[in-house]
Amino acid sequence: EYSIDNGLTWTVISSATTNDGTQAWTVPSNINSTQCLIKASNSADVNSNDVSNAVFSILAPRATVITPNGGESWLACENKTISFSVSGTTYLPTYTAEVRYSINGGSTWSLINTVTNPSASVASNVSYSFPNNINSTQCLMRVISSAYPTIADTSNAVFSIQPQPTLITVFPISSRLATKL
Repeated sequence: EYSIDNGLTWTVISSATTNDGTQAWTVPSNINSTQCLIKASNSADVNSNDVSNAVFSILAPRATVITPNGGESWLACENKTISFSVSGTTYLPTYTAEVRYSINGGSTWSLINTVTNPSASVASNVSYSFPNNINSTQCLMRVISSAYPTIADTSNAVFSIQPQPTLITVFPISSRLATKL
């Protein structure tokens, strides 16, 4: 059995197994606790058991979009910093985060960059200049694992990207024409 609340409640891993000192277990993906315990019991006498000597953690890997996270108004063709963080990925052999954006509320996504093994202790930053042909108020940012698609986050709300204003300069065709005006 396992507990995620320091032994207040228990969930059965296996109701019967060979007493060989091991038990294979696929940890449920929704566990996220720092108060975990394991208990091994004798099925013939449930009062005959042993519990972990101390609590331990099972932390679900997480990705979090920091910036832009909704409400921002950005201009295209300006170098912008996209910030995100990851946690709980240290036990993975390799973790690659894909940084993507959508201009249509998440219907389609475009890849900005990939970051391999981003630091879990500080935010990761990716610089990007959005194309000038983008004009949308329905933009979203997403960070998603290449290998583990459940490790993902999308900005909490939409943000906007507007094109840079176009400047049209009119030059006189000749100096003679300019003097007549």
